[in-house]
Amino acid sequence: MLSDICMEKIKSEIKIVDGCWIWMLRTNNKGRGIYALDREVDGKRKVTTYQVHRVLYEDKYGKLDVRYLDNICGNLRCCNPEHHRPRTLEVRFWENIKKKDGCWIWQGTKIVGGYGHITINGDSYLTHRLAYELYYKKPIPKDKMVIHSCHNRDCINPEHLRLGTHADNTQDMMEANRQARGEEDGNAKLSVSEVRKIKGLLGSGEFTHKQIAGMFKVGRSTVTDIRKGRTWSWL
Repeated sequence: MLSDICMEKIKSEIKIVDGCWIWMLRTNNKGRGIYALDREVDGKRKVTTYQVHRVLYEDKYGKLDVRYLDNICGNLRCCNPEHHRPRTLEVRFWENIKKKDGCWIWQGTKIVGGYGHITINGDSYLTHRLAYELYYKKPIPKDKMVIHSCHNRDCINPEHLRLGTHADNTQDMMEANRQARGEEDGNAKLSVSEVRKIKGLLGSGEFTHKQIAGMFKVGRSTVTDIRKGRTWSWL
């Protein structure tokens, strides 16, 4: 925390305009106000740079435990604490979407198969499952899965998500005419597109090899071979 003298110096370089606290001195390359503290430490000169909006926010509300503090008034030189909010995991998550036809399309990483994917502190999550837990504030039961009523795998709109069983999801896929089909001859031979879908389902962790095999009308060993890279390893 900066000393009272430094805090007074910072506050003296602010001009209040229409509720915004405009920083009148230096800014960084992003246009945010910065304050440089030049001091001597162990006989050596040391310059430490502080972000003014963060300093004033912590002065009013206490120490932040998140990396980013977002401006909500639109004026990047503004350092009014009331015009900023912490960019929590939840804020970051819900802002990473594009709304289209009622769906909230995930704009981040996607696994093969089209499901959104995110890594947080080294742990991996499917975004539609995380969206359900964040919105409804409760964990997903172990015997349930999250089903898309919109049939759009990269959608994370909570209103398009519901809990169900593996059987519910399989029935839902069939009714939506999304069950994968074989080649034109109707045999168990798989196309590139079908193998990509199988790999996506395997990556989701929500289906057993037997269930996936049933969806594609192939033997369970076929799915196992794909999983272990014995076949289609190049895909």
